[in-house]
Amino acid sequence: MDNILTIKERILQLAKNQGYTIEDFCEKIGMTYGNLKGANKKTPINSNAIVNILSIIPNMNLLWLITGRGEMLSSNYENMNILKDRTANYTQTSDLSELKANYDQLKDKYISTIEQLSQAKEEIYKLKEEIAAYKTRKLSDEQSKKRYG
Repeated sequence: MDNILTIKERILQLAKNQGYTIEDFCEKIGMTYGNLKGANKKTPINSNAIVNILSIIPNMNLLWLITGRGEMLSSNYENMNILKDRTANYTQTSDLSELKANYDQLKDKYISTIEQLSQAKEEIYKLKEEIAAYKTRKLSDEQSKKRYG
């Protein structure tokens, strides 16, 4: 068993072993470095972070991460096979701030489009009125020519 007692300490060891800076690795797994140091080392890790770790290092040994038993890295890729589909979909949408930014951008485009449609609708209404007035004048002119001329 490792001398590293907590799951968060093992995450720090894993990041270092794989050549990541702590800050970069924390960002990739959706955590902050503050979650991995001091008294926070003893608090539980959320499952989303574990899924993110597996998406980055698919041959990480889950047993080692959770219990500290066994080797850090597995020689087979059973973790990858277990989480392959879930991880691919999850990591594409795991960045909530990016999703919110995309949502806000789409919302702004939607509002702008609605405003443009409203303006176009008003313009169409005005053009229809002008066409109706033109037809009325033309019909009136034709009737006047027939009567007088």
